[in-house]
Amino acid sequence: MVVARTYYIDREIHILTLEERKKCKGHSKDNIENMLECLIHEFVHICHSTYSKKTLRWYGEALAIILSNQYNNYELYINCTLDELLNGYVDYINYYTIGKYLFDTYDKEYILKLLKDKNLLEEQTPRIYEETKLYVKNIKSK
Repeated sequence: MVVARTYYIDREIHILTLEERKKCKGHSKDNIENMLECLIHEFVHICHSTYSKKTLRWYGEALAIILSNQYNNYELYINCTLDELLNGYVDYINYYTIGKYLFDTYDKEYILKLLKDKNLLEEQTPRIYEETKLYVKNIKSK
C-alpha cells in the first residue's frame, strides 16, 4: 500500500493518516516526523514538476529524498544495475545514495542544470551512477 502520492496535474498530495500509515508494511513504527518528511518529499515532487516537466524517475526521487531529509541515518548502497535505475522502481536507498553523492560532490548550479535539461541528465546518468558506486566503495573502505 502507498502511504503518500503526488498527483501532478492537480498539484495534490494524498497522504494517509498516521494511524492508517502504521498499518502498512514497513511503517508500523512511523511517527509524526516521518509523516512530515513524507509530506515534504511529495511537495518537492510538485515543485520539481512545476520547474521541470521532463526528468528521470531516479533524479526526482533523489531530490525529494535529500531535500526532505529522509533516510539520513541509513547505510549508503547501490544494489541495482544502471538499467534498473533508468527503468524506475528500485530500492529507495539507491535513490538516497545517488542523491547524497550528488549533493556532497556537486554545486547547486550543476544539480539545477540536470534538473532543467533532461537530455543532459540522460547523458550524465551512466557517469553519475559509476561515480556513486566508487563513492560508496570509498566510504566503506574508511
